[in-house]
Amino acid sequence: MAVKNSRAAVRRWLSLLLLLLLLLWAAAIIRDRYWPPKAEAPLAAPGATRNTDAPATSGSQAAPRLEFTVADGGKHVSGSFGDVRFEAQALGAKQARARFWLPGSDEQQVTVAIEGETQGLLTWQAHEITGRGAVDDLTAEALAALAQGPMAAALARVPLDLACQPEVEPVPAALGAALLMPWQALLKYVADDPAAAAERQSEASVCGYFGRRPAQGLLAQAHPNLMMLSREGRVPAVFLFLPFDGAGQRGGRR
Repeated sequence: MAVKNSRAAVRRWLSLLLLLLLLLWAAAIIRDRYWPPKAEAPLAAPGATRNTDAPATSGSQAAPRLEFTVADGGKHVSGSFGDVRFEAQALGAKQARARFWLPGSDEQQVTVAIEGETQGLLTWQAHEITGRGAVDDLTAEALAALAQGPMAAALARVPLDLACQPEVEPVPAALGAALLMPWQALLKYVADDPAAAAERQSEASVCGYFGRRPAQGLLAQAHPNLMMLSREGRVPAVFLFLPFDGAGQRGGRR
């Protein structure tokens, strides 16, 4: 009888050991998939400037990269992407302002005002774009010039690269909507296929979109207050904010 009890106890311990090993194996898979390894460099302290992207290798030209500062508990973000500067300020739960500009050029400046979940105003060279319906031919031409100009890459990469930075977790959605609106305008009124253009431009980002993994030390998923972009939602958006409707796409000539 004692031998039988001993054997039963051994079997129970072996079963528990096997269960523990299975749990550790499953935890390792979940960790690797949803929590990529952290970078060796420490995160920037709140209010400090942080660089993203690795510097170019010796003998190659340095690629533009995002540098940013998060301040005021996430209500103020500023920085640069290459030669283009940007800043954004949350004024309330549903209000924010943003500005992109090229230093030394008064004409190269885009400003954004978010006044609600469906109310935004983008200003570019005296042209005002609300995102609702079509734009006139002159505004469409101005937006096409913006899409080919020196600020075009920054208008996409700033929201794309900022969205997975750990420091942006307290950033309100209104601020994210203000930073995203210029790229949304180019996709709606200039791109032949907004979804295809968004996926193509996201390929250069340090964040992981469309199944790609982010760079080390970044959030596994883009923060929805700054960017929602995936195979399920192929046009970039910010959680709860929809300043653009579906009318008047591709240059506003429909």
